[in-house]
Amino acid sequence: MRNCSIEAKQKNGKLEIGANCLLENTVFGFYGIGAKIVVKNDVRINARPKAKTYLFVKGNSRIVIDEGCSLSNSIEISTTDWHSVIDEQGKRINHEKDVYIGKLVGLAVK
Repeated sequence: MRNCSIEAKQKNGKLEIGANCLLENTVFGFYGIGAKIVVKNDVRINARPKAKTYLFVKGNSRIVIDEGCSLSNSIEISTTDWHSVIDEQGKRINHEKDVYIGKLVGLAVK
């Protein structure tokens, strides 16, 4: 890990990082009880200092990046859209959802 940081609004977020990973200029954000980020083996996040990659987890949700994935600059992955959508009965209908990125996926910004 190089030039990575953690933002935590709750103290019990969990970050798991597998073997042989290279993580550069990545921000891990935890915004809720039970929030979890899992980075499995052989993952590469190779972002530039001024174009960081962000992984944000809200509530009791999680992000899983499976083995062998490669992520580039300026990517933001989030389990929420950060806005509440309320139905006619006053109930929130856009709750946080888990994000799973499968094996050997590459994500880049053009």
